[in-house]
Amino acid sequence: DLKLVEWQAPVYPFLDTAVKASKVRESSEYNQVAWDKELYGEGIIVAVLDTGVDNEHETFGEYKDSGVRKFIAGMDCDGGCPYEDTNGNGVKDSDEYYTFTTEEDSNEDPDDFDGHGTHVASTVLGTGGDTSDESHTPCEADDECIGVAPAARLIDMKVMADWGSGSAADINEAIEACIENVNTDW
Repeated sequence: DLKLVEWQAPVYPFLDTAVKASKVRESSEYNQVAWDKELYGEGIIVAVLDTGVDNEHETFGEYKDSGVRKFIAGMDCDGGCPYEDTNGNGVKDSDEYYTFTTEEDSNEDPDDFDGHGTHVASTVLGTGGDTSDESHTPCEADDECIGVAPAARLIDMKVMADWGSGSAADINEAIEACIENVNTDW
């Protein structure tokens, strides 16, 4: 009953470029960033597809006492995204749903043992962490080391293994899972 055999090229993340809006160094060329225009990502949900995210990291605390939880949901898609196989056929059918976890510290929470996904997520929606701890951060002010959209919320999609590589098939399936849940009220 074999239907298809295809080769999957390994996928590896790179750290050689930065988002211009993150303003990683002083620059007269990139002096206007998103937050200079009062855009902080309120009401935006961001899915990070990477090696997982350490959701308990201090940079993922609530932004400016908003009371909004940063982590919404997550799924470990390394090796395929989990779904409810109600038909018992081992193939995701259109009437079956992907199973996300909404518990940050559960066994299903896609933790990051590589560090790359946490790095990417903090660039996107980090809050800068605890600026009162001088040994922990080079930030001089609460809003100096924030991500591009610090008020946004996170869907953590682990598509790469703990050693930092993954497959295009897992990435594609994670995108499909996010699209299927685009209207979910988390």
